[in-house]
Amino acid sequence: MFNYWQGVSYRGGLHYNQNYFMLSTGETAINDFGISFGLGLPMKRSRTSFNLSMELGQRGSLENNLIKENYAIIGISFNLAETWFVKRRID
Repeated sequence: MFNYWQGVSYRGGLHYNQNYFMLSTGETAINDFGISFGLGLPMKRSRTSFNLSMELGQRGSLENNLIKENYAIIGISFNLAETWFVKRRID
């Protein structure tokens, strides 16, 4: 018997980025860092999966009168992994 939770794919990650923007102050770097996580839920009798993800992060700085931003991004997608356009053979 197939246990549904054994087929679920779990994902996670971290990112850090120093943006290439050059501001007039020239002293403060604009950094972006965050964490992301998600899971892929398989469909019955198929290799297709339904994906849910979330990313939480922070961008900017309060130094030199700049703006600091906190953000959350939610993603929903499908991963179609079917064999289409294959001619069937009959034995």
